[in-house]
Amino acid sequence: METQLPPPMVLYRLATAHYLSQAVYVAAKLGIADHLADGPLTHDALAKATGTHAPSLRRVLRLLAAADVLVEREDGRFELTTVGSFLKSGPGSFRAAAQLFGGPMVWQSWGDLLTTVRTGETALHRVFKTDSFEYMNDHPEEAAVFDEAMGSFTAMTAIAVAAA
Repeated sequence: METQLPPPMVLYRLATAHYLSQAVYVAAKLGIADHLADGPLTHDALAKATGTHAPSLRRVLRLLAAADVLVEREDGRFELTTVGSFLKSGPGSFRAAAQLFGGPMVWQSWGDLLTTVRTGETALHRVFKTDSFEYMNDHPEEAAVFDEAMGSFTAMTAIAVAAA
């Protein structure tokens, strides 16, 4: 990957990429894109709509704006970008995938990658003391998100296959 950044800054961005993935997860989980579907809102209005702490939510929204998921307007309101619009619920949505990748099952398992590399033991089993089927059975909300994410991946793949 070619870049104009000094190598330590490239590594910094890579090492802190989890900040952004968790911000995307939070936005997906809270339905931020659905709240912004009808137009820009302030962080206070979004906090009220999502039952969150306004100053903390503002920091997340600003991180998402820095990543071109949202735009922070001069008047302080936030609006969706084309990328952010894919976090809205409905056909073609990436919302469930963002919730899956940033959610407890995937997030905590990947957080244990070093031990997996050292031992060969699967992180999911070690972290949650169960296999994926039992985990999904015990966490129906996450199972529903998983199913929705797999459905959206299937739709995206079908489009790509048809185009090819």
